[in-house]
Amino acid sequence: MAGKKEGKYLYGIIEARDKKSFGHIGIGGRGDIVHTVNYLDLATVVSNTPVVVYDPVKDNAMAHQKVISTVMEEFDIIPMSFGIISENVEDIINLMKKNYAKFKSVMSNIRGRFELGLKIYWRKDSFGKEIEEVNRAILDIKDELSKESSDATYYSRIALGKMVEAAAEEKRSLYRRRIFEPLEKIAVSARENDIITPKMVMNASFLVDKEKEPDFDLKVEEIYQKYNDILDIKYSGPWPPYNFVDLHINLAKSR
Repeated sequence: MAGKKEGKYLYGIIEARDKKSFGHIGIGGRGDIVHTVNYLDLATVVSNTPVVVYDPVKDNAMAHQKVISTVMEEFDIIPMSFGIISENVEDIINLMKKNYAKFKSVMSNIRGRFELGLKIYWRKDSFGKEIEEVNRAILDIKDELSKESSDATYYSRIALGKMVEAAAEEKRSLYRRRIFEPLEKIAVSARENDIITPKMVMNASFLVDKEKEPDFDLKVEEIYQKYNDILDIKYSGPWPPYNFVDLHINLAKSR
């Protein structure tokens, strides 16, 4: 990266009138100090960096997240997407100036809150049993597949796949009522994210008031105790509210 033009890597927006420093933890491995660029009562958390395109490899992603986690120990933060770089401080100030009202509005929605995540999967031995409970005909088709000709097998497999998919969706709806909806009542806001594998039951994010975290934790523990034999429950956080901030940062348009 030697000889590259220097700029500022952006991590997020906080509320702060005074300049802040968060240590030598900047992305890129040079030990750059993470600090703020301030405008009125807002500040952008940044570190010096060459003006380059950072690959979202593990080390870079972890460095980005480490900064945000460190800032979260003291401040609520509007997180920025990975890899945003400004070539100069003036553009960052103009960004805050132009979007001041928008940033303040977003901050009012996330102040005193953070994101908690819940990913749930069927355990290896429970998926088939759960699906067959919904539609016993799945067992009959499986039995037929062992006897049919290749052509018949092809069409039977298509039919089986559709039946399994429909049964899985029916089970997901059941768990939504039993798991997602009770947690949604504790959270300020909640969203269901994309299901990324056939054996995934739920992929949800919750925006939770910090003082409500013990109540949320207790409800997740109740769910775990009830369904642990069937479901693999992965509970994570606190995170910055990535799924509850809808900002599209374009420094080029901030001037």
